[in-house]
Amino acid sequence: MEGAFPPLAGSKWLTGNPDVPIAIVLHGLQGEIEVNGKTYNGAMQAWGMLPDEDVAAVLTYARQAWGNSAGPVTAAQVKAIRDKAGSRAAWTADELRSTYPGAGT
Repeated sequence: MEGAFPPLAGSKWLTGNPDVPIAIVLHGLQGEIEVNGKTYNGAMQAWGMLPDEDVAAVLTYARQAWGNSAGPVTAAQVKAIRDKAGSRAAWTADELRSTYPGAGT
C-alpha cells in the first residue's frame, strides 16, 4: 500500500548497520521515520518472540532482496542485540539514531 508503510527497497534503516534492523525487529518501532525522502508515521510490531536464527534469516533475506545488497545477519548478532536491549519498549527513530549513530543514513 503506497504511502502506508516505509519501503524496504533501498532503505538505509535496513541496509546500513545491521544492529538497527535487528533492534527494530526485536522490539518494534513507533512514530515518525524518514525513508528515501518520505516521512511515515506508524508502528511496527515487535517480533522478539522469534528465535535468533529466524530473525537473522528474515533480515538476511530482506537485506539482499528488492535490489538491496547488504551483508547477512547472524544469529550471534541478533543474540547480542537481544541481550543488550533486554525487554525494552518499541524504538523511535530518534532513539535508534542516538543508540546507533548513522542509523537511517
